[in-house]
Amino acid sequence: PPAVASRVGVDLNPVDPTDPEARRWLRALVVPNDDERHERLAPALEMAAADPPRIVEGDAVERVPDLIAEAPADATLVVYSTLVLYQFPDEAVDRLRATLAAASEDRPVHWLSCDPEVKVTEPTYRHVRFAGGEARDDRLARFDAYGSWLRWSAD
Repeated sequence: PPAVASRVGVDLNPVDPTDPEARRWLRALVVPNDDERHERLAPALEMAAADPPRIVEGDAVERVPDLIAEAPADATLVVYSTLVLYQFPDEAVDRLRATLAAASEDRPVHWLSCDPEVKVTEPTYRHVRFAGGEARDDRLARFDAYGSWLRWSAD
């Protein structure tokens, strides 16, 4: 796997994975009888508590330009978003895309994200490559929103 030079997350309301109450809150958000999701969450919380990620508070669209500027200049720039984009207004997704396109004038940018144009009930993961301000989108996979299955695209 590629080496990760740095990583940072953005959240309107960051949760501290080292805080036992925050961990209980996250567990409470999972339906009580959904044993599979609880089984996946437990080790994820342990890993996050053992090596807490840097998470900055704020609006992702507002914070991403500064975070891009902070990223090591010699590292490949990868922006990763999960199922969050369906919660963004269309203009916010457009602003994020424009930010990544502008950043690609200096170096390539890879955006791995759930496709905001596909219904959240039929999530599709994609890879957008930005270079010189231009974008190329590839659908990577379809998947279950709760992680029970993943189907890679034929390409």
